[in-house]
Amino acid sequence: MKVLFLSVMKILSKILGLIVSRVCVLSSVTAACPPPLHQTAPPTTLIIGDSIIRNVRMRGAVTRSFPGATVMDKTEKIPHILKSFLEVTRIIIHTGTNDIPKQQSELLKQDFLHLFSVVNQFHLRVFISGPTPTCDRGVGRFSRLLSLNTWLSSVCGSYNMGFINNFDAFWQWRNLFGADGLHLNSAGCRLLSANLTYGIPQGELPRGDPPALSGRPWPADCADPHPFTS
Repeated sequence: MKVLFLSVMKILSKILGLIVSRVCVLSSVTAACPPPLHQTAPPTTLIIGDSIIRNVRMRGAVTRSFPGATVMDKTEKIPHILKSFLEVTRIIIHTGTNDIPKQQSELLKQDFLHLFSVVNQFHLRVFISGPTPTCDRGVGRFSRLLSLNTWLSSVCGSYNMGFINNFDAFWQWRNLFGADGLHLNSAGCRLLSANLTYGIPQGELPRGDPPALSGRPWPADCADPHPFTS
């Protein structure tokens, strides 16, 4: 009986040794050849803006945020970013907030027109995301943002660009902002993401030839129906 028991133990020991060695081999193979990563489709939409859109997320979109960047800063960055995302067919630009404190409304309009001329060279569907209002940051800054929003809403269509109005969605909703009254909290970021998603089909425009832009100077024949307060 004892001999039989020892024989069984030897057999079990050999089987266990084979199992352990097989597991080690499989582990080394798995480590050397990791499973393929899940392939995701390249983004077709580029969202570029300042710190306001840092946490904005949209399906099929990539977000690039540049805190403190002005209109001209983002105009310079867009061509370089597009080189990295060749599948992009649509761009959403959120900008202007960091230019407001300069109180140079005419220069800001010229900067936007220069932005329009640059992005139109890429034959993309372009959307301008209007500024979000501020809370408890002073009447002057609020009124300038409102004037910018009104002007952008009136001029974007002339250059075959859609305009997404964010102002009304956030006006008088303090609970959507952080403590500084400028940046959005998590609820505000979710609302902005939803507003951009909703605003794309609403602001879709038929493609055509945009009016000629002569560099940065403000065209004399393009009257400004909503002048900023300088």
